[in-house]
Amino acid sequence: YEMTRKDLMYLNLQKMAWRHGSQHFDFAPPTFILPQDFDKLRSMFIRDRIASWIVKPCSSSQGKGIFLVSNWNDFPRTEKCLTSRYIKDAFLVDGKKFDLRVYVCITCIDPLRIFVYPDGLARFAVEDYDASEDTMANLHMHLTNYSINKKHANFHQPQTMDDD
Repeated sequence: YEMTRKDLMYLNLQKMAWRHGSQHFDFAPPTFILPQDFDKLRSMFIRDRIASWIVKPCSSSQGKGIFLVSNWNDFPRTEKCLTSRYIKDAFLVDGKKFDLRVYVCITCIDPLRIFVYPDGLARFAVEDYDASEDTMANLHMHLTNYSINKKHANFHQPQTMDDD
């Protein structure tokens, strides 16, 4: 539960950064839990008005409720959600955004003991990536979620491990 909800995972990352040094956790973009961090988000938004943000419900999955914003008035005011600065200069493969899933089994937290499954999963967006403002509503370009992309005409469902 602590690792599957987006807000609790972020809080755990913050605790680990405090305990072990923030330099080991610089892979995570600035992130806020709304509505409690609304004032902190506003301060950052004022300093960096050209940034875009990704908003995710804290306890949802399969891409449900995710959207991108760059206008202050579009942030949810009362809904419990997590928002992070959107990384526009994404790594791409053949022009498409992707993410990698690595599966692990955590058997102990302190001391940390994990087992990494030897196979992983790569997920791809189905449309070529474009970071311009007018594409922000196109979730097929910005998200890699299977549930969002599976019905798109460009989606390719591999039948075997050898399919590409």
